[in-house]
Amino acid sequence: SVYWERWYAKAELEPRNNQNRWLSDKRNLWNGTTGVGVQPWATVKSIQAITSNDFLEFFRLVRENCEAKGNSGEETRRQYKTLIRNLFKEAKADFPALSCPEFPAIKKSVRQKRHFTHQEWEQLVRIASELSGGAARRSLTAEEYRELSWTPTNRQNSRNWVDLYDALHMEWFYYLRSEDAPRLRSEWFSEQLTDAGEPQAICLLEKTKGHRDKHDTYAYRPDALENVRRILKRKPQGWLNFPHIKRTEGSENESNVGETINFLLKKACEKAGISTKGVDWTTCRHTAFRLTLEDYPELGTTQYIRDFADNGHTSPKMLEERYMRFIQREKTAAKARATISPGKWLLIIRTKN
Repeated sequence: SVYWERWYAKAELEPRNNQNRWLSDKRNLWNGTTGVGVQPWATVKSIQAITSNDFLEFFRLVRENCEAKGNSGEETRRQYKTLIRNLFKEAKADFPALSCPEFPAIKKSVRQKRHFTHQEWEQLVRIASELSGGAARRSLTAEEYRELSWTPTNRQNSRNWVDLYDALHMEWFYYLRSEDAPRLRSEWFSEQLTDAGEPQAICLLEKTKGHRDKHDTYAYRPDALENVRRILKRKPQGWLNFPHIKRTEGSENESNVGETINFLLKKACEKAGISTKGVDWTTCRHTAFRLTLEDYPELGTTQYIRDFADNGHTSPKMLEERYMRFIQREKTAAKARATISPGKWLLIIRTKN
C-alpha cells in the first residue's frame, strides 16, 4: 500500500490521453471489490514478504468473481498483473534486490467475437434510416441537419438517429475503435486521388492507441466516398458523432457519447429483431473486419493481411485469432456437409396414412 500511494502520486502528474478515465481505472484495480488494496497481504505484509501463494489465492478470487459476472476475466487479471509489477518496481528504490514473485499463468481463450451478419447489418442500417424519418439518407446541409427534431429528454429523436446512421457507416468503412466515437472530427477526413486518378475518402486518426504511429486509413469499400461526402456535408467541421453532446478536447471520453451510441444501437437492434446479447459499439468494429474478410478473403492471405491489419490499426495476429480462424472453420464445415453422404439409416421414411 505504501508503494501504491507513491506510484499513484507520480501517475497523477504524467500527461496522457483520457487521464481521468485512466486514473479511475487504476483506482478501481486498487479499491474495487477484488482490488489489490483490499487484500490482507497488500496492507499487513512487508512487500518483501509477499509470496506466489498470496498471488495464487488473489487471482483465484478475481477469476471466480469475473466468471460469476459471465466473463473469463483474462483482461482483468492482466491489468492486475501490470499494476502489481509497477508497484514492485516502485519498491526497488528501497529494496534494490527485490523481485516480483511468480504469477499464476493465465490461460488464453479466444472466442468468436459477437458480430452482425450481412443480413443483420443491412437491417440495422435500414432501421436507423427509417427511425430518422428518412433524413439519414438525404443530402442535408448543415442548417437542415441542425433543424431536425431533437430533445435532450428523449434520445430517440430524428437527429440522433441520423447520427447513429452516420456513425455506423464511419465504423463500416474505417474500422474505428469504440473510444474513437466521441473524439472523431470532420477535419480528420479528406479526399485524395488514387494512382488511377480516382477520388477516395481518407481518414487520418489524430489520436491513436498508446504511442502508435498516425497514418491514413483507407476505405476498402467502393461506396465509402459517396457516404462520407453526404455525412461531411451536414457536419462539415467539429465533432462528427453526436456533435450536440458537449465535451472538451482531451476529455472526450468523459462525455456521454458512448452511452448514447450504445443505447441507440441496442434500440435499433430491438426494432430490427436482432438479439442484443453481447452487443455494444465494439460489435460494429468486429462486424466491419469480419464481413470485409468474408467479402474479400484475399485480405486474409500472407500477401495482404499486414496491409489490411495496419490500415485498421490492429495486427495480423488479431485478425487471424478473432476472425479468420472462425471464417475458415465455418467454410470447412459447410464444405464437409456438401460432400459427405448422409447415413442411410438416419433418413426419414415417410408413410402414407
